Amino acid sequence: MSQSSTTERLVLAKLIEKKEVTPNTYELTFLLDRHMEYNAGQYIWVDLPQIRHDDPRGSRRSFSLISAPSESREIVILVEGGESGFKKTLLNLPDGAEVNIIGPFGFTFCLPTYADTPIVLIASGTHVSPCISLMRCIGMKRPDHQVTFFYVNDTQGAVPYNDEIFSMNTPDGNHRGVVLARPLAWDDIKDLPELQKSAFLISGSEEMVDAVSDLLITNGIFTHQLHYERT
Repeated sequence: MSQSSTTERLVLAKLIEKKEVTPNTYELTFLLDRHMEYNAGQYIWVDLPQIRHDDPRGSRRSFSLISAPSESREIVILVEGGESGFKKTLLNLPDGAEVNIIGPFGFTFCLPTYADTPIVLIASGTHVSPCISLMRCIGMKRPDHQVTFFYVNDTQGAVPYNDEIFSMNTPDGNHRGVVLARPLAWDDIKDLPELQKSAFLISGSEEMVDAVSDLLITNGIFTHQLHYERT
């Protein structure tokens, strides 16, 4: 990333709320000093002015946005607690603390151009973040866009936004949210309408993304239909 690109995308932000959504997983809300244009599914970098605990990876990490695009200057990210100096510092910031936000970045995990392209979202763990943003955006701006969301909870942990995932179900079946307590299987996918026309957006660990991709490709889904958000 060039210095000029970083400067153009740099926004000063203040932490205004920290909320635990599941054990050791926190939603952080920041107020930006200016409006930032972004698309659902994009990510930002959070850069801490000061690291209070040593971290060999430095003061910057990427996070997908949970919030849907709006005119608000507030943005929201999901952070899982950990032992890194970055996370310890970030999660112990007091209300009003300032950080640098750089972004947005990434276009591969955004909504398809055409509203007649069905969407299948597949996520696990805190990688649910871009899918939540997409779900909220679809609900507000594309209520007729067909979307199915699978949250894969094969670790049996608490599910972030569990109620919101289920509440997306609509009587006409146009929007559907499913939480699985096991790995995704082809039987979960095979009866969805217009599979060969659908866009599959997969968000998770490298192992999870690879496993889901192999499952889909083995059963006739084309690689150009797959879009990834992995760590």
